[in-house]
Amino acid sequence: MKIMYGHQWFKSNADSFDEWFDPDTFKWTFCYYLAEFCYNDFDKWFDTDKYYWHSGCCSTSLARYCTKDFNKWFDPKKYNWGYGDLELIIYCMKYIDIWYDPARFEKSYDELLIMSIK
Repeated sequence: MKIMYGHQWFKSNADSFDEWFDPDTFKWTFCYYLAEFCYNDFDKWFDTDKYYWHSGCCSTSLARYCTKDFNKWFDPKKYNWGYGDLELIIYCMKYIDIWYDPARFEKSYDELLIMSIK
């Protein structure tokens, strides 16, 4: 059966993840849906080599929906900088010591911390 991946399909089928997910046949360009709808199965689907890092929405989806697994997925060499910077600030502030790089941000470390408190 050929699956037509989309927002509604993932929303309807996330609970049956184990029945349909196959990392070898999955279209990894749709991996942002895994992050959004299948975050509870993160350890079953996340593979840093298969994850489609080239798309900004894939990096932002990890920051937004898979924060609790930050230490498993965050790799500054693979993360799509420029698309996911804001998501790191909004959703992953508690990991700022890991992701903050002054060369990538206009604001200083301290300025970002103060912004997150407000």
